[in-house]
Amino acid sequence: SAWGATEFASHLRSQGVGAVASAAFCTDGDPPDAVRISLGGPQSRADCEKALKLIAATLEHPLHPDAAAI
Repeated sequence: SAWGATEFASHLRSQGVGAVASAAFCTDGDPPDAVRISLGGPQSRADCEKALKLIAATLEHPLHPDAAAI
């Protein structure tokens, strides 16, 4: 199945990227299917570049990495 916002954010956090699903910021009970990403944490440009490449690679993968191939 495709990534959900919560799964996507959780995966990025497990890889050291500051990400939170939009539900954490929703006040009306109807969060958009979105993720908030923080780029303020990396200590160097290289760390920031690594995080952005990880985000791009994850977005390019249409299915959750644990999904069974059929």
